[in-house]
Amino acid sequence: MAAPPSADQSAIDRIFNPRHRSSSPPPGLLPETLDSIVAVLRAADRPLRAAEIAERAGVERGTANRYLTYLCDQRIAERVPEHGRPGHPAYLYTLASIWEPGS
Repeated sequence: MAAPPSADQSAIDRIFNPRHRSSSPPPGLLPETLDSIVAVLRAADRPLRAAEIAERAGVERGTANRYLTYLCDQRIAERVPEHGRPGHPAYLYTLASIWEPGS
């Protein structure tokens, strides 16, 4: 029987402590585009839909969705369902209240 995989302390820190997360996005995500998406969220006076974020950042909606998913996974952004609208479920995005720039 093979031994279970082990994780070093830095891997555990990256998972559970936002201050130890990688400062660079994963392959396929450009730092400049990520900065653009974060800037849109930071400047917003209310939660925004992905389409609004895409328009303000100057990217396609699918691109915005990929970056927003990453930001939510990193707990930099938060996604909440928008209730009361018929049709496909819509989500609103905002910066996470616990996230601080540079962390």
